[in-house]
Amino acid sequence: MNDASAIEDPTPGAPPPPPADPPPQRFDFSGVLGTAFRDPHALGKFLVGCVAVLLIPFLGLGLFLLLGFGVRTARGVLRGDEHPMPDWGNEFGGILMDGLKAAVVIVVHIVVAVAVGLALLAFGGLLIGFGEADDAPGLMVVGALIGLFSLFLLMMTVLLAKGILPANLMNLAATGSLASGFAFGDAFDNVRRARGNYFFLLLTLIFIAILGDLSIVLCIVGVIPGTFWQFATFGAAIGQVGRLAGVRVR
Repeated sequence: MNDASAIEDPTPGAPPPPPADPPPQRFDFSGVLGTAFRDPHALGKFLVGCVAVLLIPFLGLGLFLLLGFGVRTARGVLRGDEHPMPDWGNEFGGILMDGLKAAVVIVVHIVVAVAVGLALLAFGGLLIGFGEADDAPGLMVVGALIGLFSLFLLMMTVLLAKGILPANLMNLAATGSLASGFAFGDAFDNVRRARGNYFFLLLTLIFIAILGDLSIVLCIVGVIPGTFWQFATFGAAIGQVGRLAGVRVR
Protein backbone atom coordinates (compact mmCIF):
# COMPACT_ATOMS: atom_id res chain seq x y z
CA MET A 1 0.00 0.00 0.00
CA ASN A 2 1.52 3.36 -0.99
CA ASP A 3 1.65 6.45 1.18
CA ALA A 4 -1.23 8.20 -0.63
CA SER A 5 -3.64 5.34 -0.08
CA ALA A 6 -2.60 5.13 3.55
CA ILE A 7 -3.51 8.77 4.02
CA GLU A 8 -6.91 8.25 2.41
CA ASP A 9 -7.82 5.25 4.60
CA PRO A 10 -9.88 6.19 7.68
CA THR A 11 -8.28 5.65 11.05
CA PRO A 12 -9.39 2.29 12.46
CA GLY A 13 -12.05 2.76 15.10
CA ALA A 14 -12.63 6.44 14.23
CA PRO A 15 -16.28 7.60 14.56
CA PRO A 16 -18.17 8.18 11.32
CA PRO A 17 -18.49 11.77 10.12
CA PRO A 18 -21.54 13.65 11.46
CA PRO A 19 -24.60 13.58 9.23
CA ALA A 20 -25.37 16.60 7.11
CA ASP A 21 -27.72 19.15 8.61
CA PRO A 22 -31.36 18.47 7.67
CA PRO A 23 -32.99 21.03 5.38
CA PRO A 24 -34.77 23.83 7.27
CA GLN A 25 -38.42 23.21 7.99
CA ARG A 26 -40.93 25.58 6.51
CA PHE A 27 -44.48 26.53 7.30
CA ASP A 28 -46.79 24.26 5.26
CA PHE A 29 -49.47 26.70 4.13
CA SER A 30 -51.50 24.31 1.98
CA GLY A 31 -51.21 21.55 4.56
CA VAL A 32 -52.66 23.80 7.24
CA LEU A 33 -55.60 24.83 5.09
CA GLY A 34 -56.45 21.20 4.35
CA THR A 35 -56.09 19.83 7.90
CA ALA A 36 -59.82 19.80 8.63
CA PHE A 37 -60.62 17.89 5.43
CA ARG A 38 -58.00 15.13 5.73
CA ASP A 39 -59.46 13.74 8.95
CA PRO A 40 -61.23 10.40 8.27
CA HIS A 41 -64.04 11.54 10.59
CA ALA A 42 -64.18 15.06 9.15
CA LEU A 43 -67.88 14.92 8.29
CA GLY A 44 -68.99 14.08 11.83
CA LYS A 45 -66.67 16.67 13.34
CA PHE A 46 -67.95 19.30 10.90
CA LEU A 47 -71.57 18.49 11.79
CA VAL A 48 -70.97 18.89 15.52
CA GLY A 49 -68.87 21.97 14.81
CA CYS A 50 -71.76 23.50 12.86
CA VAL A 51 -74.01 22.92 15.88
CA ALA A 52 -71.41 24.73 18.00
CA VAL A 53 -71.54 27.68 15.59
CA LEU A 54 -75.32 27.81 15.98
CA LEU A 55 -74.89 27.81 19.78
CA ILE A 56 -72.73 30.97 19.81
CA PRO A 57 -75.70 33.24 20.68
CA PHE A 58 -76.52 31.06 23.73
CA LEU A 59 -74.26 32.58 26.41
CA GLY A 60 -71.28 32.12 24.12
CA LEU A 61 -71.32 28.36 24.64
CA GLY A 62 -70.63 27.66 20.99
CA LEU A 63 -67.76 30.14 20.93
CA PHE A 64 -66.09 28.45 23.90
CA LEU A 65 -66.46 25.08 22.20
CA LEU A 66 -64.94 26.36 18.97
CA LEU A 67 -62.04 28.02 20.79
CA GLY A 68 -61.44 24.81 22.72
CA PHE A 69 -61.56 22.78 19.52
CA GLY A 70 -58.91 25.05 18.03
CA VAL A 71 -56.69 24.69 21.11
CA ARG A 72 -57.07 20.89 21.08
CA THR A 73 -56.27 20.81 17.36
CA ALA A 74 -53.11 22.82 18.04
CA ARG A 75 -52.22 20.32 20.79
CA GLY A 76 -52.64 17.43 18.36
CA VAL A 77 -50.33 19.13 15.86
CA LEU A 78 -47.76 19.77 18.61
CA ARG A 79 -47.87 16.04 19.44
CA GLY A 80 -47.34 15.21 15.79
CA ASP A 81 -50.70 13.42 15.38
CA GLU A 82 -51.56 12.45 11.83
CA HIS A 83 -55.12 13.67 12.37
CA PRO A 84 -54.87 16.35 15.08
CA MET A 85 -58.52 17.38 15.38
CA PRO A 86 -60.05 16.10 18.65
CA ASP A 87 -63.00 13.76 18.99
CA TRP A 88 -66.04 15.74 20.14
CA GLY A 89 -67.59 12.81 21.97
CA ASN A 90 -64.57 11.68 23.97
CA GLU A 91 -63.16 15.13 24.73
CA PHE A 92 -66.23 17.37 25.03
CA GLY A 93 -65.57 18.47 28.62
CA GLY A 94 -61.88 19.11 27.97
CA ILE A 95 -62.69 21.04 24.79
CA LEU A 96 -65.08 23.29 26.70
CA MET A 97 -62.56 23.94 29.49
CA ASP A 98 -59.79 24.73 27.01
CA GLY A 99 -62.18 27.09 25.26
CA LEU A 100 -62.91 28.94 28.49
CA LYS A 101 -59.17 29.27 29.17
CA ALA A 102 -58.51 30.51 25.64
CA ALA A 103 -61.31 33.07 25.97
CA VAL A 104 -59.77 34.41 29.19
CA VAL A 105 -56.35 34.69 27.54
CA ILE A 106 -57.79 36.52 24.52
CA VAL A 107 -59.93 38.92 26.56
CA VAL A 108 -57.09 39.83 28.94
CA HIS A 109 -54.73 40.54 26.06
CA ILE A 110 -57.23 42.87 24.40
CA VAL A 111 -58.41 44.57 27.61
CA VAL A 112 -54.88 45.34 28.81
CA ALA A 113 -53.86 46.69 25.40
CA VAL A 114 -56.93 48.92 25.14
CA ALA A 115 -56.64 50.07 28.77
CA VAL A 116 -53.09 51.35 28.25
CA GLY A 117 -54.12 53.48 25.29
CA LEU A 118 -57.32 54.74 26.89
CA ALA A 119 -55.49 55.71 30.10
CA LEU A 120 -53.14 57.96 28.15
CA LEU A 121 -56.04 59.30 26.12
CA ALA A 122 -57.88 60.22 29.32
CA PHE A 123 -54.74 61.87 30.71
CA GLY A 124 -54.45 63.99 27.58
CA GLY A 125 -58.11 64.95 27.88
CA LEU A 126 -57.56 66.06 31.48
CA LEU A 127 -54.65 68.27 30.46
CA ILE A 128 -56.76 69.86 27.74
CA GLY A 129 -59.55 70.47 30.27
CA PHE A 130 -57.15 72.02 32.79
CA GLY A 131 -55.66 74.18 30.05
CA GLU A 132 -59.06 75.49 29.03
CA ALA A 133 -60.03 76.19 32.66
CA ASP A 134 -56.76 78.00 33.41
CA ASP A 135 -56.53 79.65 29.99
CA ALA A 136 -53.18 77.94 29.45
CA PRO A 137 -52.65 77.31 25.72
CA GLY A 138 -49.37 75.50 26.36
CA LEU A 139 -51.08 72.96 28.59
CA MET A 140 -53.78 72.45 25.97
CA VAL A 141 -51.17 71.82 23.28
CA VAL A 142 -49.39 69.28 25.49
CA GLY A 143 -52.72 67.58 26.19
CA ALA A 144 -53.54 67.43 22.49
CA LEU A 145 -50.13 65.94 21.69
CA ILE A 146 -50.54 63.33 24.43
CA GLY A 147 -53.99 62.54 23.05
CA LEU A 148 -52.60 61.99 19.55
CA PHE A 149 -49.75 59.89 20.92
CA SER A 150 -52.16 57.82 22.98
CA LEU A 151 -54.23 57.03 19.88
CA PHE A 152 -51.06 55.84 18.15
CA LEU A 153 -50.05 53.87 21.24
CA LEU A 154 -53.51 52.33 21.46
CA MET A 155 -53.21 51.07 17.90
CA MET A 156 -49.69 49.75 18.52
CA THR A 157 -50.57 47.98 21.77
CA VAL A 158 -53.60 46.31 20.19
CA LEU A 159 -51.45 45.15 17.26
CA LEU A 160 -48.78 43.89 19.66
CA ALA A 161 -51.37 42.04 21.72
CA LYS A 162 -52.77 40.40 18.59
CA GLY A 163 -49.27 39.61 17.38
CA ILE A 164 -48.11 37.87 20.58
CA LEU A 165 -51.46 36.17 21.26
CA PRO A 166 -50.83 33.14 18.97
CA ALA A 167 -47.54 32.47 20.76
CA ASN A 168 -49.30 32.46 24.14
CA LEU A 169 -52.01 30.18 22.74
CA MET A 170 -49.20 27.80 21.71
CA ASN A 171 -48.18 27.63 25.35
CA LEU A 172 -51.78 27.06 26.42
CA ALA A 173 -52.13 24.24 23.89
CA ALA A 174 -48.87 22.67 25.06
CA THR A 175 -49.60 22.72 28.79
CA GLY A 176 -53.36 23.15 29.24
CA SER A 177 -52.52 25.62 32.02
CA LEU A 178 -54.23 29.01 32.05
CA ALA A 179 -51.10 30.61 33.53
CA SER A 180 -49.08 29.51 30.50
CA GLY A 181 -51.29 31.73 28.36
CA PHE A 182 -49.63 34.70 30.04
CA ALA A 183 -46.03 33.41 30.00
CA PHE A 184 -44.80 36.26 27.83
CA GLY A 185 -41.14 35.29 28.22
CA ASP A 186 -41.86 31.87 26.73
CA ALA A 187 -44.06 33.46 24.07
CA PHE A 188 -41.32 35.81 22.89
CA ASP A 189 -38.91 32.85 22.87
CA ASN A 190 -41.35 31.00 20.61
CA VAL A 191 -41.44 33.97 18.24
CA ARG A 192 -37.64 34.30 18.26
CA ARG A 193 -37.06 30.61 17.51
CA ALA A 194 -39.47 30.65 14.54
CA ARG A 195 -39.20 34.23 13.30
CA GLY A 196 -39.83 33.60 9.61
CA ASN A 197 -42.45 30.92 10.20
CA TYR A 198 -44.18 33.09 12.81
CA PHE A 199 -44.44 35.94 10.31
CA PHE A 200 -46.10 33.57 7.83
CA LEU A 201 -48.36 32.37 10.65
CA LEU A 202 -49.68 35.90 11.23
CA LEU A 203 -50.30 36.36 7.51
CA THR A 204 -52.00 32.95 7.36
CA LEU A 205 -54.29 33.78 10.27
CA ILE A 206 -55.37 36.95 8.47
CA PHE A 207 -55.95 34.95 5.28
CA ILE A 208 -57.96 32.31 7.17
CA ALA A 209 -60.14 35.02 8.71
CA ILE A 210 -60.79 36.50 5.27
CA LEU A 211 -61.69 33.10 3.83
CA GLY A 212 -63.99 32.43 6.78
CA ASP A 213 -65.76 35.73 6.21
CA LEU A 214 -66.02 35.10 2.47
CA SER A 215 -67.78 31.79 3.13
CA ILE A 216 -70.97 33.82 3.51
CA VAL A 217 -70.81 34.40 -0.25
CA LEU A 218 -71.70 30.73 -0.73
CA CYS A 219 -75.01 31.66 0.96
CA ILE A 220 -75.97 32.24 4.57
CA VAL A 221 -75.69 28.51 5.32
CA GLY A 222 -72.13 28.44 4.00
CA VAL A 223 -70.83 30.62 6.81
CA ILE A 224 -71.68 27.94 9.41
CA PRO A 225 -69.21 25.24 8.27
CA GLY A 226 -66.88 28.05 7.21
CA THR A 227 -66.74 29.34 10.77
CA PHE A 228 -65.96 25.89 12.15
CA TRP A 229 -63.24 25.40 9.53
CA GLN A 230 -61.81 28.77 10.53
CA PHE A 231 -61.34 27.78 14.18
CA ALA A 232 -59.96 24.33 13.36
CA THR A 233 -57.49 25.80 10.87
CA PHE A 234 -56.42 28.50 13.34
CA GLY A 235 -55.47 25.70 15.71
CA ALA A 236 -53.63 23.74 13.02
CA ALA A 237 -51.62 26.81 11.99
CA ILE A 238 -50.68 27.75 15.56
CA GLY A 239 -49.74 24.17 16.36
CA GLN A 240 -47.56 23.76 13.29
CA VAL A 241 -45.52 26.90 13.97
CA GLY A 242 -45.27 25.93 17.64
CA ARG A 243 -43.85 22.58 16.59
CA LEU A 244 -41.33 24.29 14.31
CA ALA A 245 -40.39 26.53 17.25
CA GLY A 246 -39.70 23.49 19.42
CA VAL A 247 -42.85 23.75 21.57
CA ARG A 248 -43.97 20.32 22.75
CA VAL A 249 -46.90 19.03 24.80
CA ARG A 250 -45.94 18.70 28.44
